[in-house]
Amino acid sequence: MKRIVLLITLPFIITSCSNRTSRSYSLESFLKDRYAARSFLEKSFAAIPEGTSLTKLSRKKDPFDADYPGDAHIRSVVRRQPWTSHSHYQFTLDLSEAMLASHNQGGSDTMVATELLNHFFAGLVRLGFRNQGSPNTLLTDPVRYANNVWYKEHSNNISISGSVFVAIKDRAALVVVDVSEVY
Repeated sequence: MKRIVLLITLPFIITSCSNRTSRSYSLESFLKDRYAARSFLEKSFAAIPEGTSLTKLSRKKDPFDADYPGDAHIRSVVRRQPWTSHSHYQFTLDLSEAMLASHNQGGSDTMVATELLNHFFAGLVRLGFRNQGSPNTLLTDPVRYANNVWYKEHSNNISISGSVFVAIKDRAALVVVDVSEVY
């Protein structure tokens, strides 16, 4: 009889423990990491590198909002169900001839797309985020591409994908960020 009770209750105990493990990352820690990452991105996107300028279309666009939708809203959702969110933001830059000429466009580490990716996203490492390694790059004419993903190790609740597309002949860059959150 004891064996039967043990066989019946053991799966419930294991399930209960595994559910607690997935929630060991506190809501306050999640909100703190979320705000830090989104604040970094907001400031980073406002600091346009020398030799670039926002296109007319991007100047009219709303800036990246680190506070949206707000901690109070996330807390109210988490009381009822898990929080999941996916944010997408993009903007375009005009690139100067001098900027393009100062970078070796034939090298994946030295092309403008990689330099812009590093400019806008590399500082996430200072916040405890890791990236998946060297950026994914594509060197084809007429477009150069660099992408990487940053995530918080041991929590996997926030991942940030950054991509930069550069059209050399058009002297233009598209910067894209996708932020995925799960709590």
